[in-house]
Amino acid sequence: MLCAERQQETTRLKYIKEIDPDPLGGRYELLTNITAIANSLGGVIIFGIEGFWDDLLGRCAGKLTPLKTATGEEEIIRIIESQISPKLLCYFHQIEAAKGGFYLVMHIPQSLERPHAFTWEKHLCWYIRKEQENRLLTEDEVRDLYFKAAAPRSALIERYNSLYLRNNVEAEVKIVAMPVAADLELINTLFRTGEELMLGSKLFSQLSGISSVLQPKIDHFEAIFKNHNIVFIIKLLKNGEFLFSMGYDFLERIDYVPMPRLYVLWHHALKYFGRLYAYLGYYGPLRIFLETKNLNHQKIKIALKFGYFQKFLKDRVLVYKDTTVEGLADTDQLFGVCTSFLKYIAQGCDMGIEDEYLNELERQVRERVSDDIIDHEDNEEQVNEEPQLTDEQLGEEETAAGEDMAAPLTPEAKAEDDSVEDGENPDKDQKNRKSRSPEKREEPVDDPSASEVEVEEEPVKKASETKSTGKKRTTTSAKNKKSSKTASARKTTTTKKASAEKSTTKKRTAKKRTTAKTDK
Repeated sequence: MLCAERQQETTRLKYIKEIDPDPLGGRYELLTNITAIANSLGGVIIFGIEGFWDDLLGRCAGKLTPLKTATGEEEIIRIIESQISPKLLCYFHQIEAAKGGFYLVMHIPQSLERPHAFTWEKHLCWYIRKEQENRLLTEDEVRDLYFKAAAPRSALIERYNSLYLRNNVEAEVKIVAMPVAADLELINTLFRTGEELMLGSKLFSQLSGISSVLQPKIDHFEAIFKNHNIVFIIKLLKNGEFLFSMGYDFLERIDYVPMPRLYVLWHHALKYFGRLYAYLGYYGPLRIFLETKNLNHQKIKIALKFGYFQKFLKDRVLVYKDTTVEGLADTDQLFGVCTSFLKYIAQGCDMGIEDEYLNELERQVRERVSDDIIDHEDNEEQVNEEPQLTDEQLGEEETAAGEDMAAPLTPEAKAEDDSVEDGENPDKDQKNRKSRSPEKREEPVDDPSASEVEVEEEPVKKASETKSTGKKRTTTSAKNKKSSKTASARKTTTTKKASAEKSTTKKRTAKKRTTAKTDK
């Protein structure tokens, strides 16, 4: 697609035909591109695409030249470690080619340790990338870069405070993931969709219980979930600042901040943010902020443990943890960030948390996260494996029901069944009486001979209606048996209930025999 659309090179994108570690060949160009991108905004180098020059667009993707040897990644790492200083972090990803070979994608994050230089013929070389060109830095530019790199992280707090992260709630606790590199423009609401950016994360189902989507705004995506007066907010800003907030819309009664529950949501949110950065192509360093607002309200209490409530003492707390996109994909590092934030909340309550409790909470969260996946899979298997009656089984049931109806029924058994049935379901018995004799409303006679005389005096049309009613009852009985057998396959019933169902079935069968005998 890059070649077909003639995608041009940019400050953050470079094409290289092949990996050439030869000092007399392409090693100098390789070192130049790596350090120039790291000293600029960071970016991607794709090995296996040959570029060409276009008079209008400049250097563009031209021809696919898949790599054949798998040692190229190791060669690049060896060159970086031996010739570039300070130490430079980078990430690799292979893409299989359709006709054999592969393409190597090298992600170079914007470095906090810049400027990076490489040694060449006993000299240090500093490069920077602008548009499609790499340029050698002057001494003054190198000195300025060293000066700017002295406090890049302290500038992140100023950048955080300048973000529009205010939500219309009275009190809240929120976490914000922010790339160290500024002005990345990772998300464009005109070219992205909310469904595309959700990536199947469990965070949305944990909050809403139903499928919801991110809604595009002018320069960001947003999703809001409300549960009574609790409001959950997710925001994805264009430069890669991602927010997850739990707030309180109004405070008219005592509300509790359930920290164990919030710990689980933090885990899902940070894991989702890490996947989102990787999807958007950012693999650089991150700063994760934790901010509280008005948690010291008199109507709010912090539930650090289940059933244990504490008062928050500070109006605002702003702390942070530094990590990477790769760190959010690591389970241990992810839990480390969540645990450190929980400790900050405890400090705001002027109390400490025992390590034993933190270890137990982390263990429970790990089990809960894994159990959610297992339960979801088990529910799908249970639905798929639910027993269904085949046509042959239904045929066998109908045959057995016909044999039971053909057996003779004594007057004593008939009288006993009728009396029991009248006690069990009088409404159904009254309906049956109405269908047998719509013109007569007298109570049925227990003498079998009297019943036979009444039936013989009915007109032919009445007899045919009674026969049709008997057929309908037989069909209803087969359906009831099918439902009973399916329900018993889903869960195990007790012996007492099974005996009651068997007795009820015998009573209904006896009644059907009476109807069949009457029709004859």
